[in-house]
Amino acid sequence: MPEYSLREVIQLAGLSRNIILRLVKDRIVTPARARGREYRFAFQDLIVLRAARALYASNISPRRIALSLRRLRATLPASIPLSGLRVSALGADVVVHDGGSAWQADTGQLLLDFDIRADGAAAVLLERPTVAPSEAGRYFERACRIEDEAPDDACAHYRRAIECDPGYLNAYLNLGCLLHERKRMVEAEQVYRDALATCADQGVLWYNLGVLHEDLGRIDAAVQSYRAALGHDPELADAHFNVARLYAALGRAQDALRAYNEYRRLQRDLQH
Repeated sequence: MPEYSLREVIQLAGLSRNIILRLVKDRIVTPARARGREYRFAFQDLIVLRAARALYASNISPRRIALSLRRLRATLPASIPLSGLRVSALGADVVVHDGGSAWQADTGQLLLDFDIRADGAAAVLLERPTVAPSEAGRYFERACRIEDEAPDDACAHYRRAIECDPGYLNAYLNLGCLLHERKRMVEAEQVYRDALATCADQGVLWYNLGVLHEDLGRIDAAVQSYRAALGHDPELADAHFNVARLYAALGRAQDALRAYNEYRRLQRDLQH
């Protein structure tokens, strides 16, 4: 079974290092560790990451992306069957075909259509999308590819994507995260607030704003943002965990316990 380094996966999947590591943190892909603690990705990880690229480019909410990728990963066998496995986008659905059966996930509109076959050696064929990507999507993809080597240019491309589509949630999220990582906190906060004024799916925006407030030492504002995130998406496990941690630091033991118990429940659900 082939293995791939992080650098190789960045090139093969067409995703930025930050997005891939985010998916690793969320345990959507689970690479092994080699000597020197380097990640080693399996072929199944690469399949999921190739799917992730199409989902991100299609301007689907991060929550829906995570759900569909977890389902896709759960569907993939340990080894690709000789009969072949087909993953395709049909309208607003991702469908996994395995022999005479098919698996469908609610993922939103996609531009994805690739085959996975094993004829002695596994291979991935990424076909041409049936619908041309939007101008906003093209700017978004360019930004993802150059985040590591040209972060300022990536920020400019994310901003162009937002200009083309003011509701492009993932462009706001990636831009905000990139600015945050570069310690441009005022700009990052403004990006998130602009997104909150235009995007319908707000849970992860409030969560990211909470992380930013926390890094700036604004503990009360961080708690309010995490609670707002949970108001939009009660299944954001990390928001429950962060709220529990902050409540504990503030001496609110009962509130901390309730939040932590909810976090543990969600973690158990993810494992089943």
